[in-house]
Amino acid sequence: MSTDSYILARAVPEDSDTMYRLLREVYEGLDNKDLFAVETATPAWIQEHISEKGLSVTARTSAGELAGILIVDIPGRDTENLGYDIGLTGSALDRVAHIDIACVAAAHRGHRLEQRMLKYAEDLLPAADWPFLMCTISPDNAPSLRCAEKSGYRIVHTGFKYGGHLRHTLLKERTE
Repeated sequence: MSTDSYILARAVPEDSDTMYRLLREVYEGLDNKDLFAVETATPAWIQEHISEKGLSVTARTSAGELAGILIVDIPGRDTENLGYDIGLTGSALDRVAHIDIACVAAAHRGHRLEQRMLKYAEDLLPAADWPFLMCTISPDNAPSLRCAEKSGYRIVHTGFKYGGHLRHTLLKERTE
């Protein structure tokens, strides 16, 4: 087990600019930009997903450097709700939470931060309220697929999303 000292916390509005910079840094560092669909992620979008439309998690070093972020979207009955992919309707759609964006700075990979942030976010989402946790992952993103599957997510659909990007839709069903 790792003896690193990353500090996980629920993001606050003041984190939005540094979260956005990390997101862009990770995206720009990718050889295959198709792995990560971030076209709609702006500082304002991130700020909304810190509290109003979801929640977000940060992982920082003991010195305060931002090492990773995870953003959860609460889509409600929005047409982008992944619950439609598994046939959910009506009030069941209100009980879906999307693990929308997870990224870790290159210098901090190898410490299971994505998996740790995912667990932290799940703990903030009561199963009684959010029994359906869903996400999309590129079939070519093996590290994120392994993380999700190790965390109890399973592939329930594969198709094109986000303007033509091939994605697996994954689901983790939780009981109260």
